[in-house]
Amino acid sequence: MSVSRKPNNLVLASKDGPLASSICGKLQAGVVMFTTGSWTDTLSHLESKPTRLLLLDPRLASVSLTQAVAELSSEYPDLRIILLSSPTATPAMDEVTLYKAGVHGFFQHDISSALLNKAIQAVGNGELWMPRTLISRII
Repeated sequence: MSVSRKPNNLVLASKDGPLASSICGKLQAGVVMFTTGSWTDTLSHLESKPTRLLLLDPRLASVSLTQAVAELSSEYPDLRIILLSSPTATPAMDEVTLYKAGVHGFFQHDISSALLNKAIQAVGNGELWMPRTLISRII
């Protein structure tokens, strides 16, 4: 029987205020979340507080997204990274490359509250959260 664990804490890294507000409003009660609005603040938070999950707005990275994910994965091996997409996102992400660099999940900005909380729980428990089309490309 598997035991469901809640993530120690969650960091939402996005400079998009409406996107951050939308995500915050959908989280279930009891989720401990911190919000950062810059890449520097995100790195400072990760250095100072143990963090289990990072919800990352791809536009926040100060270097290439793949490089940022690879560096985070190397520096914080227990960190689980979920990438958000937003209506004003940069061009399409290469999800296969990002998965190989260390991303554990992907979801759209307009994810429902139920699916958001399910994704956070699943990734916090060591699972992956990604579209079926990506899974078939990885396999």
